[in-house]
Amino acid sequence: MRRKKFMLTLTALFTLILLLANINVAGAEQSNETKVILTLLYPATSKALNEIYPDREFDLWNAKIKSIKQNDHQDYDYTAVVEYNTYTGPHNPPEDNVLIEYSISLNGVKIDNIKKTDN
Repeated sequence: MRRKKFMLTLTALFTLILLLANINVAGAEQSNETKVILTLLYPATSKALNEIYPDREFDLWNAKIKSIKQNDHQDYDYTAVVEYNTYTGPHNPPEDNVLIEYSISLNGVKIDNIKKTDN
């Protein structure tokens, strides 16, 4: 069972890396590739934002991938920056925009930096 879970995690991570290598970050509407990347980043994002904003939610439909860069001389190591809106309650306006910098490798997803941005 543990090996199966590891293989599923490795497969998901490999899929993310392949998508990162081919994504166009300049589009206004989210592509399927963008949605897959945001979905794979969701567990790390949710955990980090819940620690900072325990009473807030964040949206994926309006998240923006600001950049994706392959780290020098590392085939499967990337740095990605994504901006999210946070809000309290389903019908309230956004409260803060949050910029998250991720390190993505075959070892998993790690959050390097989180900062508020201007709305």
